[in-house]
Amino acid sequence: MKNKSIGMFCALFGFTLIVQSVHMLEHIVQVYQYAIGVDPAHGLIGQFDLESVHFFYDFLFTLGFWLILQRLPEEAKDSSKFLYNLLVFGVVVQSYHMVEHIIKYYQYIQTGMQGTPGFLGNHINLILFHFTLNLIGTVILWVIYIGLKFHRTCSAESKSFSMDKQEMTPPAQM
Repeated sequence: MKNKSIGMFCALFGFTLIVQSVHMLEHIVQVYQYAIGVDPAHGLIGQFDLESVHFFYDFLFTLGFWLILQRLPEEAKDSSKFLYNLLVFGVVVQSYHMVEHIIKYYQYIQTGMQGTPGFLGNHINLILFHFTLNLIGTVILWVIYIGLKFHRTCSAESKSFSMDKQEMTPPAQM
């Protein structure tokens, strides 16, 4: 039972990392296109640069971030207060990012137009703003994954789910 709970936590963490890394790749390409003058810059799969798609990806990332924070094993919380606080900061940043996408999606529903400004879009460059928010969340999640040694704990080769030679207790029920 203990290993199953940790396995579920690892699956959640892995799924969140994969989904967000793919999403981040889209933003990297979009920023590159913007930098070289492609107008409009839509990323790799331009026809899917839609409010609903970004809303869906950010919802998955926000949900994953919150669940990781909620189910983080106590040993991981205690092993590094800095990394735990960094995770909390990442959740706050990503939650604000989700609020931006809720506003953008509401504006889309009201107007039927793609590329709505959200809360700050009339004041700052949206491509760079959303790239920065995604970059912060992605980097923080990878730093947590590596810094708290989940890359070892969650690996298939791991015979015992351990962290610094202490057995991890299972995260809160999933």
